[in-house]
Amino acid sequence: MNNVPAMRCEQFYAKHWKKRYRFWHKVINRGRFQKELLTNIIVEPGKSRMKILDLGCGEGNEITAALSRLKHIDFTITANDTSEEALKIYKKANSKCVVKCMKCSLEVVPELLENEKFDFILFSHSLYGISLDGLFQRYIKLLESDGKMLIFLESSKSEMVKLRQMFWKRLYNVEFDENTAEDVSAALKKMEIKQRIYEVGYCLDLEKLESLYKNGLVKFVIPFALRNTKLPPNILLAAKEYLLSVVAEGKISCGACGIVAKH
Repeated sequence: MNNVPAMRCEQFYAKHWKKRYRFWHKVINRGRFQKELLTNIIVEPGKSRMKILDLGCGEGNEITAALSRLKHIDFTITANDTSEEALKIYKKANSKCVVKCMKCSLEVVPELLENEKFDFILFSHSLYGISLDGLFQRYIKLLESDGKMLIFLESSKSEMVKLRQMFWKRLYNVEFDENTAEDVSAALKKMEIKQRIYEVGYCLDLEKLESLYKNGLVKFVIPFALRNTKLPPNILLAAKEYLLSVVAEGKISCGACGIVAKH
C-alpha cells in the first residue's frame, strides 16, 4: 500500500515516540474536552458490556480516563496502532480491558476483523494521512446495529492545519494532502452514513510551552505540525512568525471536531 501521507506520519513517529507524542499533550488542553465527549458518547443506555475497537490508539490517554469513570461497564478492547511502543503503553494502562493488540495500518483492520462486531469504534486523531475512500463503509460493517463510531480530528479552522496548508507545497512538492474533520464529514455524507458533529475547542498554551521547553515553538511545535524534524531555517522562521501572528490571549487555536457516526 503506497499511501504517502500515512507514511509521512509514521516516519515522523518512528523514533522517539514518547518525546514526540507526549510533549503535545503537555501543552494543549485537548484532553479534558475529548475525555468529556468520549465519556458521554461511549455509553449506550442499558448496556453492562461493551466491545471497543480503538484505531490508531496511541497511548490511549483519553480512553483510559473515560473508562476509569465508567467502572460499572465491562469493557473489552481491541487496540490498533503502527507503533509497538504505543501499544505496549496502551495495553499496560488498560490491562483489564485489552484483549487484542494489532500492529498494522488501520486501513487493513476491517478485513482482519471481518467476523467480529463492536459496540463502539474510536478514531482519535488517527486519520490525518489515511485514505478515506470507502473507509467508513468498511468499518460500519463492524458495528453492531446500535453501535457508534466516534472520530476526533482537527478542523480546517485550526491554526495548525492552516500552517500545514501554507508550507506543504514547499516541503513535499504537493498540495496539502492530510485529512481534516470537514473531509471526514464529507466522506460520511457521501456514503449516506448518519453523523452528528461536536466542536472540540482546544488550544496551545504558549506560556506553558515555554515553561517546559525553551524555544518550544521552533524545537517542538513546528516540526510536529509539519511532520518534519529537518526543516530549513527559512521555513522555521516563517512558520514561527505566522504562529505568533495568530496568538490570542497567550494561546493558539488548535480546534477539532468530534464526529459521531452510526447506521
